[in-house]
Amino acid sequence: MNNNSLSINSIVVGMDIHKYSHTAVAMDILGKEIGYLKFDNEKLDICLSWLKGLGNKRNLVIGLENVNGYGFHLARKLNKKGFNLHYICPILTDRERK
Repeated sequence: MNNNSLSINSIVVGMDIHKYSHTAVAMDILGKEIGYLKFDNEKLDICLSWLKGLGNKRNLVIGLENVNGYGFHLARKLNKKGFNLHYICPILTDRERK
């Protein structure tokens, strides 16, 4: 599967990054929530286990906000594990909320 395309089996995971904790929501391609996780910034292995529980890594598309700040370590760890990552600019998501 091309890393830039979605299939019927795709699971999109959005991660909101904060100083002490992160929140992740997983959805199918129709927008139905299939998972939710809030985890401490220092316990990234909990996130890895949760992601593995969602299914085949090749079907996961992960969007991370604020990877240059508090999300740097998470992004680096997920990248080393071979996850399909997309970096989302926080300014753009803030603009969408308004």
